[in-house]
Amino acid sequence: MKGKSKTYLPLLLGFACAVGVLLGAALDFSTYTPNSLLSNNKKKEKLARLIDYIEYEYVDEVNIDSIVDVTVNGILTDLDPHSVYIPQEEYASLSESMKGDFVGIGVS
Repeated sequence: MKGKSKTYLPLLLGFACAVGVLLGAALDFSTYTPNSLLSNNKKKEKLARLIDYIEYEYVDEVNIDSIVDVTVNGILTDLDPHSVYIPQEEYASLSESMKGDFVGIGVS
């Protein structure tokens, strides 16, 4: 009798794993309904419409790149104190200054 239970154990474990994987996949995809995706797109479109409105309807000339930079910086500042936005120009100079050889343990 012991021999039969040992042969069924791998089959039972395999079946349990397969059921777990299928159940997990079904539960995971149920949170991403088309309505929630559409709602997220509408929220993103709100910001895009605002930028378009400023660009085409505002009376004075506006630098859209600076508006986008300020907006992104504001979002990241509200996100947490460790998130920082580095504009492309500053990133290039920062990346250039970080290139080089670092030797030792940092004690001078």
